[in-house]
Amino acid sequence: MGWTIPHSITRRELVRELAEGWENESSKLTTLAHCCRGNTQYILRETTYRDGITPPQRWIQVNLLQRYGETWGYKDMDETMGPTVATCPPAYLDRCTEPGNEWAKTWRERCRSYWSARNKPLKVGQYLQFHAGCRPAGVTVTKLRPLTGTDRLGLPYRIPRRLLAGATVLDQPPPDKTPSLPSFQGASDIYRLRHFIGTGQKQTLRACLNGEEATHFQEILKTYADRVEAMPKTGETDGQGDEAIVYLHYFTAGADWWITEKDMGNEDDEVKGMQHQAFGLARIHEIELGYISIQEALECGAELDLYFTPRTLREVRAKLEQRA
Repeated sequence: MGWTIPHSITRRELVRELAEGWENESSKLTTLAHCCRGNTQYILRETTYRDGITPPQRWIQVNLLQRYGETWGYKDMDETMGPTVATCPPAYLDRCTEPGNEWAKTWRERCRSYWSARNKPLKVGQYLQFHAGCRPAGVTVTKLRPLTGTDRLGLPYRIPRRLLAGATVLDQPPPDKTPSLPSFQGASDIYRLRHFIGTGQKQTLRACLNGEEATHFQEILKTYADRVEAMPKTGETDGQGDEAIVYLHYFTAGADWWITEKDMGNEDDEVKGMQHQAFGLARIHEIELGYISIQEALECGAELDLYFTPRTLREVRAKLEQRA
């Protein structure tokens, strides 16, 4: 069967027309339900016969939809043809009568396998290894709703559920078999800093690790990753006042944050290591000392100052007074 291209019709109009039933002297075709998964329309049909002998048949019609300029076309088939697309909702399959042939039977099994894999239960921390050729090759789950994860470089990804149909779920990432080339050095340090660097800066640093100054940025990333691991956690600088050491500096066009303590986190955190309650000095509309959400600052476009030298809060305040 080829493609049928009506003249000047919208997608919604085409979907509605394809779902309509019809009847003749010997039978009647009724639509019981229909839906679209992407540009594939699934219709649960019921055929009843007027001879009073043949029992009603319930089956699935599959329509592929495609846009052609200002109009939409379709390619219609049914389950007995064994369509390549197999994402029909299981609820439709449950209402069908026995499949018309082996092609239909196999197709229904493929549909059920797809939904079983798509809805597989996941846990934060598990590793999803995608099929060959997919980029990234896999991610570690960081959040279930919406389903998100990070790759080996710490870059975040929103994960469409449909990718789970071809993914393997592992309790932990497999050993990295990537050759130890200069372009890949520093990737582990970006991952160690994943909660302290924004998405845009991560992508820039990854590009720098593949450039002429790769060695320079490898050294910077290692220095910062070690600094973050060693810096004080929540409450560990209590009583130090202006003698507390500032380890990190974030900036935007109109604001600065100087961090003296990283968020130690708690057992209830859905994503371990996320920096919602760090401590330090902030300059936004005015200068204030208190708790700082590094996560919110990054979402507002803040970048980590990669050339900042640790110093005391007293020195930071003195420099701000000089600028004023």
